[in-house]
Amino acid sequence: MASYGTKDNQSLWTHSSFVIFNEVQQKKLPVDLRCGISLDGRGCVEVVLSGLFSELENNSVTYVIDQLTPLPGKGSEDGKSCSFSFILDRQYTSGGIEKLNFSGRGTVVEVKKNAAGKPEQLLLRLAPNLVTSKVRRERRISWKAGDTKVLWCIAMPDLPEKMNNLRERIAAHYNAAKSSISVELKDISASGACARVMDNSYAQKYAPNDYHMLFFVPMNAAGQPPFTILGKRVGANRKDNGGSFLLPLHFYYELDWGKSGQTLTWVYIQHIGSERMRHFLKSRSGDTIRAPLSGTQQA
Repeated sequence: MASYGTKDNQSLWTHSSFVIFNEVQQKKLPVDLRCGISLDGRGCVEVVLSGLFSELENNSVTYVIDQLTPLPGKGSEDGKSCSFSFILDRQYTSGGIEKLNFSGRGTVVEVKKNAAGKPEQLLLRLAPNLVTSKVRRERRISWKAGDTKVLWCIAMPDLPEKMNNLRERIAAHYNAAKSSISVELKDISASGACARVMDNSYAQKYAPNDYHMLFFVPMNAAGQPPFTILGKRVGANRKDNGGSFLLPLHFYYELDWGKSGQTLTWVYIQHIGSERMRHFLKSRSGDTIRAPLSGTQQA
């Protein structure tokens, strides 16, 4: 890993860190943010945000919220500190392109809300030291229908907070599907999957920002808890043969069954992938499948 930027007596940001933040703002690149925000009279709640940097001025940046996801069961006593991350492409003179993940910490100076009391923008002060790591492409493993014992793909607008919420959503999907096979995996990796959906009506059952939960039990994983991973669609659906369509997903959250009771514990895996899935795929292929160089964030 490398660290970019040092403290400056003249400005909170060094030239190098400002250039990087400015590039993110100019290119309108998505920025993930994690902090505490007061929501709906519930006090300070820990949330994960997706959004954009809209303005850089002096030592501050305006962050426009695109999506807000409260972390189930996570209150926060500190509504000031935050962590952020984004991905930039670096092109070399040889023509090669490398993806780098930048992460750092900062302070929430102000929360701007709309007339309905919903957070819309944050005024942030970001520390100049950025930690970088290479974003490695996870190798996709082709998947055969005969290798799957159970597989459901369930659209949902948010993370289920309680075990009962999860069971209700699974039961509603199961009853609607009448146990028929409506989805299968085309390929999968530790960071994403491509699902082949047989039911064309599924495309009308979710909003663009919905999560898609893969509830997945492989044939040779008897006795293990099911993989329960929430992903988001990447790009547009693609038509496939026989009236089905392909749903490409990037993973965001994974349920930690070992730490979940009545309240569920979701692990944030957007930038690091599922370590459990990585080990499972490694055991199938016999290859070494390494994780990206980054730390785990747990909901």
